[in-house]
Amino acid sequence: MQPLLTEIAHNPANLFVFGSVGSGKTGITFKIAEEIHKINPDRPVYIHNYPEESLEYLPDYFQLETRINYIPYGAIVIKDDTSLDNSTHAKGSKSEQKDFAQEMAICRQKKHTLLFNVQNTYWLSLDLERAGNNHYIYKYYDLYSLRREREDIKANLYAVRELMCEYV
Repeated sequence: MQPLLTEIAHNPANLFVFGSVGSGKTGITFKIAEEIHKINPDRPVYIHNYPEESLEYLPDYFQLETRINYIPYGAIVIKDDTSLDNSTHAKGSKSEQKDFAQEMAICRQKKHTLLFNVQNTYWLSLDLERAGNNHYIYKYYDLYSLRREREDIKANLYAVRELMCEYV
């Protein structure tokens, strides 16, 4: 994972983390931001739309910003699913996907590294796959969450699960 983190620390990219409730998406996203910041401390770390009361548990270099267009050029931007409403977790509406696509466009223009976690990939528009330098981490999926995933994602997850079971 170190080569990926080094690459992301010095270049704009998107890292999406998916998985069931309680699978550790937020934890791994914040740990990745910390590791990227260690590699390249010149890049500021911002959290977009995060509960302000949770900031006290984070390192001082994490900053909160509610407007993505106010985040400076070249920043690391964390977008956590705690800032999304319950309907968004299940399946994002077209307008929510459009809003997120606009945020992604701003991130690309400002050379941000976007770290985003959410419960399933239905939230993301298929167009985002063509949006640039994307990386994906899939955490644990319970059966309920797995059934609600896109068919193409399910096929990948089942294939990986089968492959991993051969080595356990």
